[in-house]
Amino acid sequence: MTEQSRAAARSYARAAFEVATEKHQISDWRRDLERLAAIFTDPDVAGAFDNPRLADGKRIGIALGLVPDDLGDDRSNFVKLLVLAHRTEMLPVIREEFEALVAEAEGRTELQVILASEVTDEARARLAQLLGQKLGRDVELEVRVDPSIIGGVIVRQGDRVADGSVRRRLDEMREELLAS
Repeated sequence: MTEQSRAAARSYARAAFEVATEKHQISDWRRDLERLAAIFTDPDVAGAFDNPRLADGKRIGIALGLVPDDLGDDRSNFVKLLVLAHRTEMLPVIREEFEALVAEAEGRTELQVILASEVTDEARARLAQLLGQKLGRDVELEVRVDPSIIGGVIVRQGDRVADGSVRRRLDEMREELLAS
């Protein structure tokens, strides 16, 4: 997904979050965004919505026929908006961005940490504690192992990346040597 598409998904998520917060319906929106993402990423459904000959009115009718009956009015309008903007394929990213906003509002931060090798549960807990202290909030870590980074750590928070890997440093040194 391009940065422009992710920014658009973030805008939709922010708008949904504002409505959900204002109406005290965060849990309803979380549940429904998950259901909507599952519906609109189904290959058959996605294929139907990719059809350029399908008129917007029919698109909305099909979309509203697919969504659960207990979907609130705000969420139904949100679906209509996404259908008219041809953005239903963004629902998984919108849901992800919405969850990040919920976590932020609750004083939590979700981080993806990439390490060169597996670490113990104790080391993960210590890393989460250190990152939490640095960010001033509770941290939830998703740890991945990627031996190609050689050493160090890469930390991702949404679309921000802090790359402290040995691979990055070696690449920088190679570029410096080639430039001289």
